[in-house]
Amino acid sequence: MARLIALLAAFAALALQPLRATDAPPATPPALPAVYVLGDSTAANNNSPTIQGWGTPFITYFDPSKITVVNAALGGRSSRTFLAEARYAAVIAKLNPGDLVLLQFGHNDVFAINDATRARGTLHGIGEGTEEIDNQLTKQHEIVHTFGWYLRKMIADIRAKGARPIILTLTIRDHWNADGTIERLPVPNLDLSDSNRFSAPPMWSIWSAEVARAAHLPLLDVHNMIADRYDNEGREIVGSYYNNPGDPTHRNPKGAAVDAEIALACLKTLKGPDFDAFLSGKGKAVAPADPKYVFPNQP
Repeated sequence: MARLIALLAAFAALALQPLRATDAPPATPPALPAVYVLGDSTAANNNSPTIQGWGTPFITYFDPSKITVVNAALGGRSSRTFLAEARYAAVIAKLNPGDLVLLQFGHNDVFAINDATRARGTLHGIGEGTEEIDNQLTKQHEIVHTFGWYLRKMIADIRAKGARPIILTLTIRDHWNADGTIERLPVPNLDLSDSNRFSAPPMWSIWSAEVARAAHLPLLDVHNMIADRYDNEGREIVGSYYNNPGDPTHRNPKGAAVDAEIALACLKTLKGPDFDAFLSGKGKAVAPADPKYVFPNQP
């Protein structure tokens, strides 16, 4: 019994000794830098053979051993409804200083502000106006803000985590003008009135650019870079990029790949040659965009 007591005492004494350096638990490796894509179905992974967002092929341009790329975009979301969801909160919670967050919204902000089927629209413009509603879809009382307010809210949340938001203008619809050019911004005599919100989606890209400029935030004008390419390729080739002739908004995998390459080209111009260190061989092969499509908007 005396021997057992002595052994227990020895073990207790060892347990109280500090760990030697060789006994220390291994250090947690630092988190890889990350790029997040936040947007709607034009960027989302839609799990469809005929509809794909550009955020899915965009991931293939990066080296996963050097950087994490997360496509957090979700179909059917406006800036308002995306911000209200747990997916958005999860992204904000995971952000680390220096991460990049690409924001592209507007296609769904055109819808009704309050109805029983979608209730996803935002108030017109980028001001500070509000409207109180009893949401027919969620059955909740809600204060609805402008498109610009929701973008500014996301920007503030991202910056609070030390991450870096970047705004993208919208993708292009398969709508063509009488002169054979594709619908784009700026268009002559664009009517920015609220009554025109369903027929003039270029206004949402204009507002995105205005928010980015006011917030001293980089803007990637993928809208006009896509439009320039589409004008050069023509209606027949461009038609092969879309889901079907009755859907002028959503790309198929071929079209998504085109838009993803353009998004990366703009990002490469913004970030400079050092950014190549985070890219896959495929990404390194993409030429940077013409600087006319990239606006650093530095103060």
